[in-house]
Amino acid sequence: MGLTGRTLLAKARLSALARVALGASVLGAGMWLTTASVASPPAGAAVGCVVTSVDVTTHNDTTTPLDLDRGQLGLTNKWCKLPGNPVGANSVTRFEAGDDFFATEVSVSYVAPNHDLISLVAKSGYGTDEAHCLVVANGRLPSPYRCSVAWRAEVLQRGGLFGLGTHVVLVDWTIERP
Repeated sequence: MGLTGRTLLAKARLSALARVALGASVLGAGMWLTTASVASPPAGAAVGCVVTSVDVTTHNDTTTPLDLDRGQLGLTNKWCKLPGNPVGANSVTRFEAGDDFFATEVSVSYVAPNHDLISLVAKSGYGTDEAHCLVVANGRLPSPYRCSVAWRAEVLQRGGLFGLGTHVVLVDWTIERP
């Protein structure tokens, strides 16, 4: 290999190092911007919960904690307050999801110690409000667990766009083992 070959190899290595350094810089800047935007939501408004929201209060009226199996949102939705994991025995916890532009869809499931699945599905959007729960037995039928849902839709002032209120579906989800 002549002098030109060594020079080309050195330039190629330098070029690769420059690409790595540039990539790390861009990644670091992106992470910083994301952190900065999440850390400073507008006053009075939760990020992702300005136009529609599903606000859930979970009542675990059982004597055992329930582990989170899954939490799923609609395509443009965001968690404003994460579901508890686990939800403690005989406890009350809250979680919320929302959207700054469109309807909100939430699906959350907890798994009981006997592996039964206790699920909630709720939606908030003008004309599409709903909430319901379901217990899926995994073994002994019928399941010893029960769930119930009470919900209502309200418009809450959260400092949203142009002073418009946030369409919120307020859900009380009760899980029990009679």
